[in-house]
Amino acid sequence: MAYLTKEIADALCAVIALGFSAPKIDRRRPMIYEYDELEDKEGYEKVRDFFNRYKVQVIVQMSPCQTLMPYVLGTDLPLEQKQKFIDNLINKSDRVRMMMKKAAEKGNPKGAYIGIAFTVGTDSETPAQEIDPSVFGPSELCLYDPVYRQVTDCCVKKAYDEAKNNTNAAAAAVVEGNGNKSDKMSKYDKAYESGKLFRSCHGMIRAMATQPAPAAGGTTVYAELALGGGTKKVSSCLPCAMFMESFGKPASSIHLGRGDNWGLPCDVPADVKTAWKKSIVDNYEKGISLFNPVVPFIDGTPSFDNYIKNQICKPLDKFIDELPAVFLEALTFESPFSAKIINTSTGRLSNTTGT
Repeated sequence: MAYLTKEIADALCAVIALGFSAPKIDRRRPMIYEYDELEDKEGYEKVRDFFNRYKVQVIVQMSPCQTLMPYVLGTDLPLEQKQKFIDNLINKSDRVRMMMKKAAEKGNPKGAYIGIAFTVGTDSETPAQEIDPSVFGPSELCLYDPVYRQVTDCCVKKAYDEAKNNTNAAAAAVVEGNGNKSDKMSKYDKAYESGKLFRSCHGMIRAMATQPAPAAGGTTVYAELALGGGTKKVSSCLPCAMFMESFGKPASSIHLGRGDNWGLPCDVPADVKTAWKKSIVDNYEKGISLFNPVVPFIDGTPSFDNYIKNQICKPLDKFIDELPAVFLEALTFESPFSAKIINTSTGRLSNTTGT
């Protein structure tokens, strides 16, 4: 039977987000989460205050305007070189302007984050002129059978149909704005199948999974273009940011977005997938170590950790192996990450310390 509910899914996402936000050995500075609308500020501050209770310092601030910086970057370039790359990238924006124009003509689809891989020369802070960047388009969709939850209403179908429409509109804008080059772009015609879930493989992750670093010299900077007026958040969602860090190319900006139905591409290399799985387990174990033992789950269960071990992952010794897959299925309960965390902090988990 499937025991994953929205309540459990929200709590699991909150625990993993807390662990991801905690200081790492190689990242001692506080985690920064960026919002793009003032109306989101209050929710971000509630998350900050909740995390601060567990000695996890978080800074919230407004992200750069899309018109000033339309890219999220995934790179390990030193800070000064990264800034020079950003400056040079913005100055070479003819293709971006054309794709933006085409996106507007197609109704400015939502979630149109376009994955791109730039090759950077060994002695330069600019994209290599002799190599066209690979464009991976918007999210790729894939239907699959649920394992840990039940699908009993039409919400998933509605979400899938909307995602398909937005993906097709964004892909068309990229093709038409990019000289009609259909580089890794295709129309998604597959109809929803009753009882299925779907995963959405974001452009940044598709680029990282399928575009290797240059064979000789140089480096690769991965980017996601926030395409059009319907896709204004120029920051990485939390699931993408977690993957990017495990890949060794951390996000230039992170927001408490949604990550609804986030998933891995089918062709992700085995070693890359293994590193991602380990990062999810590490984030969970760090987060749960902060929650337990002072934050028991509802109904008197000794801890949230014990609850999901007993109710979701059986046999118990398979819990860690299954945890990344459980996390992915938890993301199919659609809502902003800030809402998941706030829901968990204000009643979904009962804090016996009274703080």
